[in-house]
Amino acid sequence: MRKMMLWMLMLAMMLVLIGCQNNIDPEIMALQSQYDDYRTNGFGEFDQYVQYVNDFSLITMHAGVYINVESRTAGTATLHTRAYGIIIDQDDDYYYAVTDKRIVEVSAFRRNIIVENVFDVLNVGEVAATNEEARIILIRFQKTADALQVAVEASAMPLPNEPVILLSRLHDIRSQMTFGVLTYTETSFSFTTNVTLDEGIIGGGLFDVNHRLIGLVLSDDGTTIVTHDVLYDLLQDIL
Repeated sequence: MRKMMLWMLMLAMMLVLIGCQNNIDPEIMALQSQYDDYRTNGFGEFDQYVQYVNDFSLITMHAGVYINVESRTAGTATLHTRAYGIIIDQDDDYYYAVTDKRIVEVSAFRRNIIVENVFDVLNVGEVAATNEEARIILIRFQKTADALQVAVEASAMPLPNEPVILLSRLHDIRSQMTFGVLTYTETSFSFTTNVTLDEGIIGGGLFDVNHRLIGLVLSDDGTTIVTHDVLYDLLQDIL
């Protein structure tokens, strides 16, 4: 009888644990599943990993914005494009976010740029600077009462296979965090991860383990990355 009671108690505990796991945010589960892949390359113990994720969520993530563009052609067509973007500067009146230039490449009779921050606040944006060769633009938008984060530029690119984190709208999830590594060729960098990528990563920012911006992703497979030095050179046009 006593053994039967013990078995029933163990079964009840298992059911509770299964129920709890089903209520866990799937994105948190996805991040946790990546821990073993990267813990030996910069994060150390699990507590340090958790602290990193928490700090990134509360601070660095506030540098991400959604940039939506409505382009009215000379006829009657209205085209909508969008991309993620990363705030890299500010002054007394404006924030400045860098993103993929292709969102404004449609020939337009009239164009509206709307920037949405992590607090769901919408602001009218405008193009402040352009780098045609690198295919990036700088969008400025007015400050509001919401305190956003300005990304800090990295001093150097991480070593090969050092863990990095991508901040984007992957799978159309708001400010999705995705862990991976940088792989190198003689002329370029690529972002590699065990998560399936899509066009939501275009305009997403890559950060090193010190929360510093190392580059912007411009392709849906992570193979086109504009490095931090090119991104911050855009600021020279507004100084």
